[in-house]
Amino acid sequence: MEIVSCKYSRYGTQSDLEKVEVQPADAILQGAFVNTTNNLLSYNPFKDGGGIQSYMTPLNLESLFKAAGARNIETKCLPSKEYIANLNYDSNFVVGLTYINLITYHYLQILTPSSTYWSYGEDSLGSITNLILGIMIVPLK
Repeated sequence: MEIVSCKYSRYGTQSDLEKVEVQPADAILQGAFVNTTNNLLSYNPFKDGGGIQSYMTPLNLESLFKAAGARNIETKCLPSKEYIANLNYDSNFVVGLTYINLITYHYLQILTPSSTYWSYGEDSLGSITNLILGIMIVPLK
């Protein structure tokens, strides 16, 4: 799989992004990822912002990791805090799926056993307070 920039990245403007409250790097990367893996919906980050058009299923995300050479990816639905705390973060890239509200879901990288996370586009680390709906464990080696 080749990840290519979406056609909208060539024509979108900073003004378009300000209207939908999306940062330029987010628009370029998310547009490329979503349009590369999601054949059902056409996503224009310069007009659609973070709406339903930008949704990536776990299968979409897994296909991106596999395209980058990852193998032996493990997934777990509704992991307990204890399960998350006992993962080996030195050997694995851990992605969590959480919710922002009832209809908006978000992927984040869980960095530590205490559930410190990093989310693309944010300036600082956070601490998970919402339920983690699922995780994807990608071995680094």
